[in-house]
Amino acid sequence: MFPSVRIQEGWESPFHLELDLEFCPNEECLNVFKILRSGCTSDCDADIIYLTDIVISRIHEKNYSIKTLDRIDPFFILVRNTFQYLNSRKYEEVFNSRRIYIHDIFNNYLKNEPLDISPHPVSPTSPPTVETKSKIKSLKLLVKEVSVPKIMKKAKKQN
Repeated sequence: MFPSVRIQEGWESPFHLELDLEFCPNEECLNVFKILRSGCTSDCDADIIYLTDIVISRIHEKNYSIKTLDRIDPFFILVRNTFQYLNSRKYEEVFNSRRIYIHDIFNNYLKNEPLDISPHPVSPTSPPTVETKSKIKSLKLLVKEVSVPKIMKKAKKQN
């Protein structure tokens, strides 16, 4: 076992940990968030903001399918915990702006219906198929057999 080292003021660790949360599942992001939140030092603020941005992008990815999620879904819990933490620090602008944004977009996807606007123009229907020569001849014969009415003159008005 290593002897305990007392951390003195100004001491810097030779190790640097970078979190790449973009590809982590929601459960792992939730665990990392709990660890960062429990640390509660200003050193963790940048990582919490980074995690908040990941949560925002995941909300946009899920968009209107948020309605189908269960309240115990890890994504739903991650969003709720992130929002609650940001709400606890709402007096700091960097956290408050993200809190308001998460609130607005999450409620928009949860309460509204998707727009029915197609992103691509609808192609016109195909023209009717060209009729064969025999069909055209039979139609011409049918037209010849129908007698055309004579043009009628207008009746004069009687005063």
